[in-house]
Amino acid sequence: MNLLVTTVTDSIKNVEQLLSLVNISSDVFSTIPDEYYEFRERHNLSSVDECWIITFNNQDFQELKKYCKVNRYKIKIFRCCSISGLDSENSLRESKALLYNVILKAKECADKLYLSSEEGTIYGDMQESARIFGCDCFLHIKNNTNIPLMIQKDVPSSLFISTDNEICSENFIFESRLDTRESEENFEIYNSTPNYHLLEELETRNKQAIHLYGNFYGMIKNPRKEREIFRKLYYLPQHILDKLKAYKLGECREKDLWIIQHLPKAELHSHIGGLLLPEELIEVALKAKQYEPNTSNEESVKFCDNIQTILKYQNTPKELEYEIYKDVKDNFKGIGINRYQNLGDYQGSKILLLKETLEATLDIYANHLLRENIKYVEIRCSPYNYTKLDMTIDDVVMCIINTLDKYSNCFDYRLIYIISRQAKDERIESAISDYCRLYDNNSRFKEKFVGVDVAGDEEYRRPSELRNLFMPLLQRCARVTIHAGETDKVESIWEAVYHLNADRIGHGLKLLDNKELYERFVDKKIGIEMCPSSNDQIIGYEKGEYPLLNYMREGLRVTLNTDDCGISLTNLSNEYIKAAEMCPGLTLWDCVVLIRNSLCIAFCDEMTREKLMHRYEDEMLNLFNNIFGE
Repeated sequence: MNLLVTTVTDSIKNVEQLLSLVNISSDVFSTIPDEYYEFRERHNLSSVDECWIITFNNQDFQELKKYCKVNRYKIKIFRCCSISGLDSENSLRESKALLYNVILKAKECADKLYLSSEEGTIYGDMQESARIFGCDCFLHIKNNTNIPLMIQKDVPSSLFISTDNEICSENFIFESRLDTRESEENFEIYNSTPNYHLLEELETRNKQAIHLYGNFYGMIKNPRKEREIFRKLYYLPQHILDKLKAYKLGECREKDLWIIQHLPKAELHSHIGGLLLPEELIEVALKAKQYEPNTSNEESVKFCDNIQTILKYQNTPKELEYEIYKDVKDNFKGIGINRYQNLGDYQGSKILLLKETLEATLDIYANHLLRENIKYVEIRCSPYNYTKLDMTIDDVVMCIINTLDKYSNCFDYRLIYIISRQAKDERIESAISDYCRLYDNNSRFKEKFVGVDVAGDEEYRRPSELRNLFMPLLQRCARVTIHAGETDKVESIWEAVYHLNADRIGHGLKLLDNKELYERFVDKKIGIEMCPSSNDQIIGYEKGEYPLLNYMREGLRVTLNTDDCGISLTNLSNEYIKAAEMCPGLTLWDCVVLIRNSLCIAFCDEMTREKLMHRYEDEMLNLFNNIFGE
């Protein structure tokens, strides 16, 4: 169907003229001017099957009705009944809303769409409609002339609607009731009420398009390197982007923390064995209160003793915290890896040996994620460490997966399988064998366990010593992240990448000691998982020494994480605040870059990554508009 859509604010003669032109009717003129034929041929105009007229006052259409009846034209008139003229801001806005509603519907119905408008108030809106929705030609009616002026042919629709299926009349239905008193066959008059949602959506997108163009133009004109950021944030006006880049964390901790907590975040480096705060240790230990030890099983006795020790502080959790941290309470900084690990003596494999305690720990952590607005998390675990009592490694794996699946509507999660450096070769071989068996035979394991980690004291075993043991994992193309360059030299990082094919490095604090390796990381987009609190607690940094900002300036894909949030007494929002304390000058823009880096180097599939990117973009766009918008 070919459609002509036009407006009438004054004379209906213009409509008759248009119809005579496109359909070559001789009723207006006793003879058809040669100019009509020339105009039609020059612009390749086709006859129209229907004409839709948009009007905003109570026109008398009797003459047009007669004219159309003689010529068998099909007419639909959309009359905006709530306004009697275009003489106020509200009436102009209502007319524009109806115009968009009608033209969107016409665009969906028509094989060819012609738009036209007479000179006057509504003319600019009709031109804007042509630019937004596109048309085959736009005809401008010039008063007191016989031939319209062709403004433009084959007008494409704007990119911000042509690539989006959401802009359709089905989603923006407007009320339109047939006036049976004035209508008759092939001449229908509809009393219409516009749907403002379409107008508002298009206005929002138009502003975003302007901001996007301006920001992109500024980027290509600016020779300095621009770090990768969530693309939709370039919908924001320049003054908001400037505020993000100028906002330095550290000037108002309360406000900083509120903003960071409300940002959607991702966590890539978090150990199940170090999740619990002292009061949460008690909560989990209560799940094992009725456990009866098997006196012939040494591990069972040790487990029961640990539970009973924790429960001595059931009513005094602060005393348990004191007991755990008494040796570092005055200076929890630079204590070394061994003393740090000893702070976790009550948790991990000492408490997660029952299904009930493992489930309770994961439930507690899931609530942490919800409070912190963490939408994606990768959790590290050593399933074989929790098989000292009655659970098999298969039981442990499925317990973890089934517990976290309860929160699938709240956050997305993946799991990373830890191989311990301290373990003997036989233990490592057994753990890798279990991984391969589960990977080959358990679809849920293969879906959720997306990578392998080497953790533990770096000085105990170098990555190069694990190369042969790791071959079954590498043959399955397992993603690899290695704890390296935390307490050992930069050579440990080099070995992790070149001997174990690491995709990411945990901590990587010594990377700047090898400039060539550093450049390789940037070039190959190898990620770094930094954990400010635990890094400071283990290594100890003076203000300004922490390498985070140096890493970011060169485009290294660095991220912030908690490591062992229970042991470090932290959460992910606090890690951003801690990073700002260690690296004065960290901005809100930097935080957004860090969050995006987390998604870029996450071990999830591309479909999940894309979905998360869009979700994070939308949340950030709304948040920053609300905080910094005028």
